[in-house]
Amino acid sequence: MKKIKYLFVFIIGVLLFGGCDQEEEISYIFQDISAPTNVQAKFDISQDDTGEVSVTPTAEGATLFEIYFGDTENETPLELSPGETATHIYGEGEFNLRIVAIGMTGLTSELTRIVTISFAAPEDLQVDVTQSGRLEITVTPSATNATVYDIYFGLGEDEEPTTIMDGESASYVYETAGEYTIRVVARGAGVATTETSVTFNVQDLTNAEVFPIDFESNETLTGVFEDTQGVTGTPIANPDASGINTSETVFEFNKAEGAAWYSGIFHIFAEDMDLSEKQQFSLKIWSPKAGINVRFAIEKEGGDAGLNLGIDQTLEVAEEWVTLTYDFTGIVDPSNPYDKFVIFPDFDPAGQPAGDGSIYYIDDITLEVPALELPQLPIDFEAANLDYTWNGFGAPDGSSPIPAGVIANPDASGINTSGNVTFITKPAGSQVWAGASLNLEGPIDFSAGTTIDVKVWSPRAGTPILLKIEDSTSPPDGNNNPSVFAEVQVSTTVAGTWETLSFDMTTFGEFNVANSYDRVILFPDFGTAGQDEDFYFDDIEIQNGDGGGGTSPTQAAPDPTQAQANVINMFSNSYTQDVTVSSWRSEWSSGTLTDIQIEGNDTKEYKGADFVGVEFYGTPVDATTMDFFHVDVWAPEQTVFSVKLVDLGANVEGNLQFDIPTGEWVSLDIPMADFIAAGLTSQSSIQQLIFDGTAGVLDNFDFYIDNVYFYAVPPTSPETAAPDPTEAQVDVINMYSNVYTQDVAVSSWRSEWSTGTLTDILIEGNDTKEYKGADFVGVEFYGTPVDATSMGFFHVDVWSPVQTVFSIKLVDLGANVEGNLQFDIPTGEWVSLDIPMADFIAAGLTSQSSIQQLLFDGTAGVLDNFDFYIDNVYFHN
Repeated sequence: MKKIKYLFVFIIGVLLFGGCDQEEEISYIFQDISAPTNVQAKFDISQDDTGEVSVTPTAEGATLFEIYFGDTENETPLELSPGETATHIYGEGEFNLRIVAIGMTGLTSELTRIVTISFAAPEDLQVDVTQSGRLEITVTPSATNATVYDIYFGLGEDEEPTTIMDGESASYVYETAGEYTIRVVARGAGVATTETSVTFNVQDLTNAEVFPIDFESNETLTGVFEDTQGVTGTPIANPDASGINTSETVFEFNKAEGAAWYSGIFHIFAEDMDLSEKQQFSLKIWSPKAGINVRFAIEKEGGDAGLNLGIDQTLEVAEEWVTLTYDFTGIVDPSNPYDKFVIFPDFDPAGQPAGDGSIYYIDDITLEVPALELPQLPIDFEAANLDYTWNGFGAPDGSSPIPAGVIANPDASGINTSGNVTFITKPAGSQVWAGASLNLEGPIDFSAGTTIDVKVWSPRAGTPILLKIEDSTSPPDGNNNPSVFAEVQVSTTVAGTWETLSFDMTTFGEFNVANSYDRVILFPDFGTAGQDEDFYFDDIEIQNGDGGGGTSPTQAAPDPTQAQANVINMFSNSYTQDVTVSSWRSEWSSGTLTDIQIEGNDTKEYKGADFVGVEFYGTPVDATTMDFFHVDVWAPEQTVFSVKLVDLGANVEGNLQFDIPTGEWVSLDIPMADFIAAGLTSQSSIQQLIFDGTAGVLDNFDFYIDNVYFYAVPPTSPETAAPDPTEAQVDVINMYSNVYTQDVAVSSWRSEWSTGTLTDILIEGNDTKEYKGADFVGVEFYGTPVDATSMGFFHVDVWSPVQTVFSIKLVDLGANVEGNLQFDIPTGEWVSLDIPMADFIAAGLTSQSSIQQLLFDGTAGVLDNFDFYIDNVYFHN
């Protein structure tokens, strides 16, 4: 099979990188299905000193071609129908041949070639042959005075040559491996030719993707690793066989002087990599300088350019071998086809620096299952790279393990709405000492405190929970258990509800902070045989004084993050007051109410309280549109806290209880639906808010509150269409809007530049672009640059589910200039941006005559994972 790899698309890719703050290496392809694609040309030259050339253009979807030979000013193009051949006589020199392919819709695509005409014999013929696939080679010739090259791939006497122009490459896939002689004939406009032959050993690289890649079989791997954008490489003898790498052969690459910042070395596999289980890559690298960024990316060669994932690592040391690890676990979708990885030395997403001629070496590229590390307190069971293996013990037979492990939170409510928790099942008849142990990464650090808090869910109140810590390396006791340990028992107070139990390790006489306690053990319902019950545990942590510890908080409550527009505020420094509170009812209680400040933040302090309330009787709160009630609570000792909303007019209320641990701020976000379920019946007329102690029992207790408000969760996507623009059609250059006829052929809405996705959706019948998880996106109209000289404004409608800074950049690739502006976008509403073109000019665009790219980005140039929606993209007067 023969195919020609023309460089036009490659050149476009280089220009795109030069004009964009792009973090990924990409492969570019025209994607507008209405414009002609795959524009190519068969080109030949007569060797009779006449300078006559022949051009036969081809393209998919073209109905007409315009040929500009490039040797005449104000040239009128020659028009050809598909299948026709044009001839032209050139004088000696170098010319730009331009072919415009025109489709049925009038949309166009172009191909440009440099034509060199010389009547002298070609000189200095050089031929580069590389293996680019399993049985595929790529031939790239160059010579002075050459116009075309005839490539013979060594297929026999009757082989027809493949003819390419100067600056192009030709590829061929052989049927079998073996040694082939590739002959290249360089031709110009004269009779004389120059030729050379290269013998190349074509390898069957079917097994080349087997990891690890150690470069010891360099005959197999030499052709598989390819350079790009100014980096060259080859396997060589290890120049520094020391430290962690004493192997014989390594891979050298040179980031040549002036090479692009995004240049690298890539490896293409014959088949897609199997990432179903192994998703962690590692490599050994040697660098002449420290502090550089080394990116490792996985891609799909010649496929969806959106399948580009990259991870950056900093190389901390110089002139010694170092292992860098790139864990794609949780990032990559194993079902996607990836058959290529790329290594970028000294990579800077901001676009600097260019190559400085540094030599780097790599070796031992592996693909492995990520090695899990042991956890250390605090433990929340949410990290994907930690080993949360619980070792259950004490089954009915006394020897086999009982079920224990990490699962999704079965009761995400109250004080614990986290994703994952630990379960321990105590089967019927299991031993009274049945439980489970978890090994830690080194000893527990008690420098911040000696009390361990654990969130516990028990099916029964009054259930004893024993927490034990051990030094696993200490000598065994008579039961073959470590002899250095400490254990404390605390009983649950509620059933079927999360609560925090505090285990003061100093109450165990032999506890010593100097001991190396590196194992945690939990014994549910200690001292009683199993009753076939499940117990859940979460957030094992040292009580380290968050919020102050002691009898009062020393740190302010956390600032809330909801937007002002979504809040009905009663008490919070973060918001404007929305509700007139007629009374903070300390007089209902035997305690006292004091307004205090903690770190400059207003806080309510209740001391010795047994019943307190907040009234807004004169201005009842209509919370119909609100989804949650919020309050931050701090208590000096563990307590059950009651929150009651009252509708006095209907004489109904909703009363809910929550476990508050010792000495830390707890943010309660309570669904309004829970109050309704508890008896409130309606959210339209709330007149009282009441706090109380343990489950309705009036206690003498202290607490502190802050940030008391209702709030709504804004929609994550727009529910209404963007407003229709009102400019007249004649005053608009339209890229995307239902209101106008399309004026600009957009070749690509470049979601493949981003880790996110682009979807075309309808909102109220209106076409809208939805970008999800975006970090860098753009719109291209390279084939038909926009001349906005007569336009005064650029317009786009933007909707974001969160407040963000939205960046808009217009780029002139030809002049390599751009104008980048930022705009604040509020939460959950369409914003119509009418941006003066003069602002883009002031920001560096310099001219409105040839705009080829429109780019969107996140907060002030920082690549963010953010969602947004756009509509009505156009220029106007």
